[in-house]
Amino acid sequence: MTANNQDVIDTLSILPSKAYKFAPDILCVAIWYEVRLVQNRNVSASLVNCATGTVIKVIYNNADVQMLIDSNHPLPYCIIVEFLTFHGFIDKRHGKQQIFPSLNHHLWVPIYRKKFSVDNKHLPAWMRKKQERRYCYRMQFPLDWPAI
Repeated sequence: MTANNQDVIDTLSILPSKAYKFAPDILCVAIWYEVRLVQNRNVSASLVNCATGTVIKVIYNNADVQMLIDSNHPLPYCIIVEFLTFHGFIDKRHGKQQIFPSLNHHLWVPIYRKKFSVDNKHLPAWMRKKQERRYCYRMQFPLDWPAI
């Protein structure tokens, strides 16, 4: 964001979630909330689009401790989700051995923010001329709420 591109920022913020491959623009999570993956993360481990799980922990960066104490809302670093269908990651180097991120909790999976680029068809013509597409993205967790 610069002083010259506030109109680009404003336009990107109002694009619908389908423009960002269905990454929601706002994600409210709390421990024990149910969430759903919005894209395949690891098919062999059963972390696929629409897999649902329960939020176990919300982890913040150490640098954000003061913001948390002051009741501000910094972005989480990672969200730990329990997926009942998780089979572990496959380590092909060791004979397809299953690897689990948490030794004591085999169903817990760390989910990190990722870049969701905007589809070109959703960008207005004036923006395609003003801003390179590679700078049109949203950093978001690949999660949303399951349909009720």
